[in-house]
Amino acid sequence: MIDRKSLRDRGFDLLGALIVIALLFAAYDRYRQWTQAVQPVSDWIEVTRLEVADADVGEDPDVLFERVVHRDLTGDWYAEVHEVTGRQSCAGRGNASYTVDEPDQLRFPLSDFIGSNRCAQQPGTYILNVVFKMRDDSGLLKTLRAQSNPFYIREAGVVILESPPP
Repeated sequence: MIDRKSLRDRGFDLLGALIVIALLFAAYDRYRQWTQAVQPVSDWIEVTRLEVADADVGEDPDVLFERVVHRDLTGDWYAEVHEVTGRQSCAGRGNASYTVDEPDQLRFPLSDFIGSNRCAQQPGTYILNVVFKMRDDSGLLKTLRAQSNPFYIREAGVVILESPPP
C-alpha cells in the first residue's frame, strides 16, 4: 500500500528541487548578462580607421571605414560632419547589421553616411563623428564613438601643399 504522506512529501521534495533548478538557471542568466555588460565594446567591434579624403567644393568625398567585427551585431548609427570650429554642417542616421564574415574595409562616398551630397559645401576643414549604438542577439546595448581625420574641402582647382594648422 502506498503511504499518502510519503507521496506528498516526495511531491514537495520534487517541487523544491524544481524551484532550486529554476533559481540556478536565473542566477546563471544574470551572471551571463553581467559578464557581457562589463565587456568592453572592443570585444564586440573595433573601428581601426575612419578616414575621409580631401575634395573640391561640390565633390562627394570618399570615406574609408575599417573595422573588425568580433560578434554579429545590429544597431543604429548617427553621423555628423562638423567644421573644426565646431559648427555642424550636416548629419545622417541609419541602421546596419555587422557580421564577423563581412569585409573589414569599406569604401563609400560620404553621402552614403549623410544621405545627401550637400554636406561640407564651403571651403574649410571638417571632421566626421560617428556614434554606433549596437545590440547583440541577447539584447545587450553597447555604444562606440569614432572620429575621422580632419579633411579639407577646397575651392575647385586649388591644391593644398601643406596641411593647415589645427
